[in-house]
Amino acid sequence: MLEKYSRGTCFLILFFLLNSSHAYSNLRTCSFPKDEIKSGGGIELNSECIYQTNIYITESNTELNCNYATIDGKGSLSNGIMIIGGGKPIKNIIIKKCHVMGFKHSGIGVTSGISPEKLSIDHDINYTNSPSNVKIIDSHVENNGGVGIYIDDYVTNTTIQDTKINNNGGVGIYLDQASQKNKIIHNIIEKNGFLPSGKAQREGLAIDSSANNLIIGNVFLGNALGGIYLYKNCGEQFSKGKSVIRWQHSDYNIIEKNKFYNQPVGVWIASRQSMDLSKWDCGDKPMKGSISFYEDYADKNSVIKNSFCNNSRAVIIEGNHNKIIYNELDGNLKNGISEPFSMREKFLGVKNKGNEIKNNLAKQCLN
Repeated sequence: MLEKYSRGTCFLILFFLLNSSHAYSNLRTCSFPKDEIKSGGGIELNSECIYQTNIYITESNTELNCNYATIDGKGSLSNGIMIIGGGKPIKNIIIKKCHVMGFKHSGIGVTSGISPEKLSIDHDINYTNSPSNVKIIDSHVENNGGVGIYIDDYVTNTTIQDTKINNNGGVGIYLDQASQKNKIIHNIIEKNGFLPSGKAQREGLAIDSSANNLIIGNVFLGNALGGIYLYKNCGEQFSKGKSVIRWQHSDYNIIEKNKFYNQPVGVWIASRQSMDLSKWDCGDKPMKGSISFYEDYADKNSVIKNSFCNNSRAVIIEGNHNKIIYNELDGNLKNGISEPFSMREKFLGVKNKGNEIKNNLAKQCLN
C-alpha cells in the first residue's frame, strides 16, 4: 500500500501504541495540581493517572511533563492544554509526553487570549503580546471534537515535533492568521477532519494566512480533505465579530521531505481560490463580477522532496511563484500536479504565474 514509513517513523508509531493507549482501563483518576502550573517552573504528572481537567499555562519558562499520563476531556470539557498569554508576552514553554484526548474543541491551544476586535492595528504590538518559543513534543493528541493543535493569531516560533495528531473532528494542526516562523517536524498527522457521521470536512494541516513556517519530515495519512491546505481566510463570520481581515498571506512556507498517503489531495496551494463562500459571511470584498468568490493568496511557497502515494491529486496550485520540485509521485505526473482553471481567471482574467514545476519523479508505491 505505502512506500513504508522510515525507521524513525515506524518506531514513533510503535512508541505511541505502547505508551499512549496501553492499559488505559487500568489507569486511575487523579487530581491535577493547578496552583503549581500557574506559577511557572516545572511540573510532572503521574504516568499511571488520567486527569480529567482543563490545563491553563499562563507564565513564561514553564515545563509540563505529563510522563505519558492522559488528559481526558471525557467529551464534556471544552479545551485541553491551553497556553494563554492573557494580553501579556509569554515564552519558553514546553509541553511534552502528554496524551490529550476527548475535549469538545481543541486538544492543545497556543493563544494570546485577545479577542479579534481587541487586537491592535499595530502588528508589532500584537506579536509582542502573543506567545512565542513554545514546544509541543513527544505527545499524542487524539479524538477531540475540533482542532487537534491550534496555533492562534500572531503566535511565533512554536515547534510541534515527534507528536501524533489523529482522529480529531477538525483540522489536525491549525496555523491561524499572522502566525509566523513555526516548525512542524517529524509528526504523524492521521485521519483528521471527519464529522461523527463520517462526512469529510477538513484537512490535516491548515495554513491560514500564516507565513515563513517549516513543515518537514511529517507523515500525512488518510486525512478527510487532504494533507496541507494553504489559503487566506476571507474574514469569515466577520459581522459577528468572530474574525478579522487578514493582512498576511500564506507565503514563504517550506514543505519538505514529508509523506502524503491515501487522501483526496496532498498539498493544495490557494485552496479557496475557486470555493463558493457566499454563506461564510466574509469581510473581504468578492472578486469583481462575483458575489460568491474571493481572491485567495498563497505565493512563494516551496514543496520540495516530498513523497505522494495513493492521493487523488498530489499537488494543486492556484497561487503564484511557488516551487514544486524534486517530489516523488505515484502514477501520472501530469495528473498528479495541476494548475486548474480557477474562478480568479474566470472573473478577473488573471492566470497563475511564475510557478516552477520541475524535476518531479514518477515512482511506484511499494506494498
